[in-house]
Amino acid sequence: GRPDDGQAGDMARERPSDDEPLPLAWRRVLVLEDQADSLELVTVLLTQQGAIVRAFDSAEHALAAAEHGSFDLVISDLGMPGMDGLEFMQRLSRHPKPFKSIALTAYADDKYRTQALEAGFTRVVVKPIAPEHFLSVVLAELEPSTGRRDSER
Repeated sequence: GRPDDGQAGDMARERPSDDEPLPLAWRRVLVLEDQADSLELVTVLLTQQGAIVRAFDSAEHALAAAEHGSFDLVISDLGMPGMDGLEFMQRLSRHPKPFKSIALTAYADDKYRTQALEAGFTRVVVKPIAPEHFLSVVLAELEPSTGRRDSER
């Protein structure tokens, strides 16, 4: 029989997710965010792209998880009660495991961006989170070949 390339090709184009791996497939991401709606949004966005997400609303619990596991990316809110994102990152940075990191903040001014970068975050995303922009920053952070620092704002 002849190859059945007509219909199979059309179906593959309609559903590329079956043939192409998801952009974040098997990437391990730790998310720390004290606001439930924001935590859920970030978790859903990352999971839909194939990431393996561990989500936390407490810096203490996230720190314990980070000490016992390894992550490709750490995403943390900056403003939280108790241990804030800056202290969390400073404490996390003492561990030798390498990871990329993105800070989430409701404050757009440069003072907070500078504080986040000085604490060890490599990128900053201003809330409210715009899904497409957020995912583009995550992908840029995890793919050094396409990393562009001007895509952060």
